[in-house]
Amino acid sequence: MDLREDVDQSLADRERDLRERAGDGDPSACRELAELLLAQRARRSVVDVAFDQGDEAQLDEVRELYRSAAEAGDIVAQYHIGQMHYKGWYGAPHDYRVAFRWLQRAAGDGYQEAQYRLFLMHRDGTGAPQNFVRAHVWLNLCSASWGPIIDDWPTAVRPEALKEIGKTVAGALRQLEEKMMPDELVEARRLATTWWERHTAS
Repeated sequence: MDLREDVDQSLADRERDLRERAGDGDPSACRELAELLLAQRARRSVVDVAFDQGDEAQLDEVRELYRSAAEAGDIVAQYHIGQMHYKGWYGAPHDYRVAFRWLQRAAGDGYQEAQYRLFLMHRDGTGAPQNFVRAHVWLNLCSASWGPIIDDWPTAVRPEALKEIGKTVAGALRQLEEKMMPDELVEARRLATTWWERHTAS
């Protein structure tokens, strides 16, 4: 068996295992199977992926797997469902209301990428009402969420990663705060503190 055949067999075994676990209702298996199917699709044709060509039945399955995982509380799947509807990816209808609902669920449970997307949506008024207070809250929470994630990165890249993320967040906060009234800043910081205390309480 050559290397490619070995990889293909490994992927087939992985898919079989994930399908079995997904069939038993495991939400993380549903999400991982959706990700595996998308990875297999990408291997077949980058062009097809970009233009959503090819096996429509597989895209239907991917969306259903993500939805099953999201409805079971998988925050990564909730984020992906939100992104699919925000961008109109993988055959999902472009629907800001659906996107906002799923992104808010993921962000509310602490998923930093969803928090950053909500910051952008509220800052720009794209897919959500423009609201600088809410934008500030989500960006503030997103910046606080990166620490534990970076702790899992290789030690050598942590200082530079923290430095770059810190610069990006600080710049975005500074630009946003220039547009806000003092009472809005007070309210945004209060809301962020309340959320953080509630979600980090032992």
